[in-house]
Amino acid sequence: MAAAIAEGTHTADLTGEPQYVRGLVDRHHRAARDAGVRIVNCCGFDSIPSDLGTLVLQQAAQERLGGPCPTVRSVVWAAKGGFSGGTAASAVELMADAEDPAVRAQLADPYSLDPGGRGTAAARELRGVRKDPDAGWVAPWLMASINERVVRRSNALLGYPWGEDFAFTEVLRTGRGARGALTALGVSAGVNAAMVALTTRLGRRLARRVLPSPGEGPSEEAIARGFYVLKLFGERDGQRVTVEAKGQGDPGYGATSRMLAAVGACLARDGERLGAPGITTPAAGLGAPLVERLARADITFTASSGPS
Repeated sequence: MAAAIAEGTHTADLTGEPQYVRGLVDRHHRAARDAGVRIVNCCGFDSIPSDLGTLVLQQAAQERLGGPCPTVRSVVWAAKGGFSGGTAASAVELMADAEDPAVRAQLADPYSLDPGGRGTAAARELRGVRKDPDAGWVAPWLMASINERVVRRSNALLGYPWGEDFAFTEVLRTGRGARGALTALGVSAGVNAAMVALTTRLGRRLARRVLPSPGEGPSEEAIARGFYVLKLFGERDGQRVTVEAKGQGDPGYGATSRMLAAVGACLARDGERLGAPGITTPAAGLGAPLVERLARADITFTASSGPS
């Protein structure tokens, strides 16, 4: 990142670790901003659908409802994809980093990527299960810890247009009725057990043995069959805006590859339309030009509105 700033070169990556992004902000944000360089992290399935989905929703709310929605709920409605050894290694190393008390504090702070620290709304990612008015039963979503923070950082970098108390949450839909409830309980138990296990050196050692190794992952055929659908909900004065964010291809690999390519094209060709430089986010740094480029790659954000 220091080399990119020194050379005046924009860069983007697939980083999904909150403590790493926080470190970049602390060390390089001011220098990148002063050099006119955009460094955009989290440019894959985490966190483009959540971040741009919220941006599209709030733009629609401003146009159709006369102002932003104070709360946005994101629900991973459906997804099909695999899991690579690189992603597994990242998760294990994140928990290893958490042995440092300073890192643990950052991971526990829902506003760790908000440069102003001005958020005051309760904003803890879901740990148990709950019933959602639209989705039925929902469970914790593994990527919520980074996606929620990135959306809050976008709000801060844009100057808090969605309000200083803006709240964003993201969960996984498991279905309705008894089956949905049991699935949610199982997912929640599994996620929490894995998190506890990875806080120990023994748990991380075992995880490295049983999880895929870096370089292993879904086949090309499996990547082609993948997809994802997120639904984002916001309300204001008895009216609602909904955004459906969806893409074809394995979320973490097929769709993510196209996302990162579109980000690169934005940085190379859309400079005059982009947001302020610095350590930025997809929504704050790239915004509408990225939404347009993604649409050409079958990665879409569709807004609708009506009564709550």
